[in-house]
Amino acid sequence: MPANNHTRTDAWPRRNWLFIALMLALPTSAAAVEFDYAIGAGLMYTDNVNHGDSDPIEDKIASVRLDFALQERSRHVDLSVRGDVEHFNYIDNVYDDEVRGQLAANFDWIISPDRLKFVVEDSLGYEPVDFRSNNAPENLQQVNVFATGPTLMTRLGRNNHAQFDLRYINTSAEQTESFNSDRYSAAARVFRDLDSSQRASLNAEFLRVEFDQPELYTEYDRRDLYFAHDLTLNRTSLHIEAGYTWLDLATYSATYDAPRVRATATWQVTPRSRLRGDMAYQFSEAAQDLVRRVNEDIGPVDVPPPAVPTPVPDGPSGIAHPDVYREHRLDLGYEYVGDRLTVGVSPYYSRNDYLNTPIENRDDRGVALDLGYRLTPMVELSVSAWASTSKFDSFERKDRDMAVRVGVIAQLSRHWSAQVEVRHLDRDSTANEGSYVENYALVSIAYRR
Repeated sequence: MPANNHTRTDAWPRRNWLFIALMLALPTSAAAVEFDYAIGAGLMYTDNVNHGDSDPIEDKIASVRLDFALQERSRHVDLSVRGDVEHFNYIDNVYDDEVRGQLAANFDWIISPDRLKFVVEDSLGYEPVDFRSNNAPENLQQVNVFATGPTLMTRLGRNNHAQFDLRYINTSAEQTESFNSDRYSAAARVFRDLDSSQRASLNAEFLRVEFDQPELYTEYDRRDLYFAHDLTLNRTSLHIEAGYTWLDLATYSATYDAPRVRATATWQVTPRSRLRGDMAYQFSEAAQDLVRRVNEDIGPVDVPPPAVPTPVPDGPSGIAHPDVYREHRLDLGYEYVGDRLTVGVSPYYSRNDYLNTPIENRDDRGVALDLGYRLTPMVELSVSAWASTSKFDSFERKDRDMAVRVGVIAQLSRHWSAQVEVRHLDRDSTANEGSYVENYALVSIAYRR
């Protein structure tokens, strides 16, 4: 056992607990509320918990995890809360015990239907403190984005309506204090229903960002003007945004501008298979990226996966950084769901060019593969593989990551299940002490409502 242990700060932000408590305290109609949860416990052994190259440390980790989802739809309340919270106990005391969680929450208080509502949104996730360092527990931090404000809606004839949004936004990171900020946004939108399957809109948005420590990074104003189009058919959906963005950085007296293009599409190829695509060319930043990724990562409540204190992402990881960057992103996916076999393939490409901290510029590309096969009506085999390459512009470094996971899950009864899993992680890096290999095995049991 090492001579000294690693200390982390546990931080599920208090605002998240307050948000959940407020939602649960609201008067609700039992018929309109849907609540689902799953709770699981796991025991894991790893031969390299610190992801070290020359000094790997073994450890055993016990965990308890809760996945939850709450929805309510009524005349005056539109509520959606999805999240998970997990406690890790490092049995050999390599790290202090910690609590980690994710949350995607949206609460609309509909004061006057189709006229006025008050919105509260919260997105909680975790990101690396330094994405150049290995993904050990000490290099992960909780990051939160909270937004609230009114939305006013009005009709402009039979097929047109307008919408005005005002928001106060707060961003906070567990360790990266330069990310913490207060933000104020206003937006005006005009929508037109073209027919039963198509809607077009013209959108104007303004955002002011004021950092808690402005000496670390400049405050700035952002203006967006763009056209959006939504198409929904029986087997196809499409969302497109095209416009322009202007940035005014106060301290540097600098102005940047660039096109804004986003597109998301899904195609139900057959009743069992689906293709999807998502692309973006735009100015982006860490808070915007966190909200997108948290909403993608937290799916419906399912049997909680076993404890993984150093998760391996299947796409480029974000970082809580105050700088704005030019984002080039393309995500593709194919899914097949059969009676016994499920297949998922997800290649991606991402490049971020930071405006004022070019040392952070990097290029990420990779692919994830997920296979599932039902051995019996109550037992399923799952296999996952993930490979990626990250390259940095400002210094000679390239990271190649690979992960392989094999697991078996057995449905013991209607509510109870058990799972066994082994996983191999391998990073090959040109950086000194940047490479590592980790192997771990775990067992878990779970109860789903």
